[in-house]
Amino acid sequence: MSGTVGVLYRAGGVKATNADLYVRTLGFRPTKLKVTNLTNQVEVEWHAGLAEGKNLKRIAAGDLSVLASGGVTPVDADSNGNPGFVIPAALADVNDTTTEDLVWEAWGGAPALNP
Repeated sequence: MSGTVGVLYRAGGVKATNADLYVRTLGFRPTKLKVTNLTNQVEVEWHAGLAEGKNLKRIAAGDLSVLASGGVTPVDADSNGNPGFVIPAALADVNDTTTEDLVWEAWGGAPALNP
């Protein structure tokens, strides 16, 4: 029998890099991601079920739009076994400078327990 037990959650902060920014400190592959640029109050979200890179984007004025591609995306484990996500360099208003502060949140399902 498969399923999930609980929800895993991690949060953190990073400085924008204007280069692909990989976060691999989660310990799980996320099923929901949220990244907020604190400097300009823009946030993006990705949820399982959306295509990778397709995000909801909310700007400071509150307007919500859909990015068809180029948004935050979960990534499989690297050669050290660390899954995580990437904030692309091309993600306008989020990771397009080297001076802005970003905060992120990631959620994932815990693996099923074996009886």
